[in-house]
Amino acid sequence: MVVECRGCPPKLIDHRPTIRKVLRLAAKRCGLHVVQEGIHAFRPQGVTGYVLLRESHISVHTWPESGFALVDVLSCVPIDAKALSACFTQLLQPAQVTVRGLKASRPR
Repeated sequence: MVVECRGCPPKLIDHRPTIRKVLRLAAKRCGLHVVQEGIHAFRPQGVTGYVLLRESHISVHTWPESGFALVDVLSCVPIDAKALSACFTQLLQPAQVTVRGLKASRPR
């Protein structure tokens, strides 16, 4: 699943604690289990963060200069897209959110 957040306040999506909080909250609301996390702030701006999950991963990449955050979610269990979208809407405050569900092939 890919979540595109447009029109986010630049200072909000360039803030490492906010990105860490949204990743943890997204995992919790979707009933996923965090096993590791990481976050990196780029200069002059932008943040990439991830939570490695027992079920796979969630990552967030931000472009504050464009007010844009891209979220990538891969899980071996079904995800509640509405709960996930609400989480990012609450914390990243985008003007527009687009959720795209992708069906990946699984090994046989």
